[in-house]
Amino acid sequence: MNSVEYGFPQRRKRVCIYAELTAEKWNIEERISKGVLSSALPIQEPEGFSYVELPEDPYIVMNTFNVGGKDKSPFGTAGCMDSFRVATCNLVEDYRGERRTLGDVIVPQSEAPENFFVPEGKLEKWRYLNGSKSEERTKKTPDGTEFTYRYSEGSMAFPDLLENPSRTILAGEGGAGASRFKHIGEIDGRYRRLVPDELDQLQGSPKGWTNNGMSDGYRAFCMGNALVVGIPHLIGTELSKRIGLRK
Repeated sequence: MNSVEYGFPQRRKRVCIYAELTAEKWNIEERISKGVLSSALPIQEPEGFSYVELPEDPYIVMNTFNVGGKDKSPFGTAGCMDSFRVATCNLVEDYRGERRTLGDVIVPQSEAPENFFVPEGKLEKWRYLNGSKSEERTKKTPDGTEFTYRYSEGSMAFPDLLENPSRTILAGEGGAGASRFKHIGEIDGRYRRLVPDELDQLQGSPKGWTNNGMSDGYRAFCMGNALVVGIPHLIGTELSKRIGLRK
């Protein structure tokens, strides 16, 4: 499940699991297309299913299932299991609502402390880290022996585009040091990192949610370790409807 596919302003892929302890047998195909998760997070009707039979002993599963990673996983992006029989498929989201972007959470420049703006002299380091590269590097082994290897990686958007949803924010989002994984935007002609109030909102929390006396670095760490709260809210709302707490 990618939160951006349900209108949230951040790309964040996470696995959602719903389970029940019940004597009632599930129709596992129907549960994928009409269960709690798909009702909370709408999907298109699956075109078909494949099936997996799992051993009941988890020790056997651990030691035999897809050992070595050489075979393609039998699981798609969605599935349902009852009594160790799994139906699985690749789903397509079916969201029809508003879609938010990184620009929607940007605070006025007057609210961004000066230390979040990147000095002109340090922009080249940011560009290098975000750019594509294929270069020889040298590394030492624990015994002190040096060896060279070729390091390659693709490019990333620089600066991050305000008209798009953000990338996944990480626990290392805080701090002034240049990084390939931190966000940086060009706002009113100046480059700056995201402030904690913006990170709060990218996770679906109110602006200032983590402003309880923590440092900016700790606020960024907390939000990087959090989740898009709107997703469990949607699931909880659907659950409450099914057990009669809400209409």
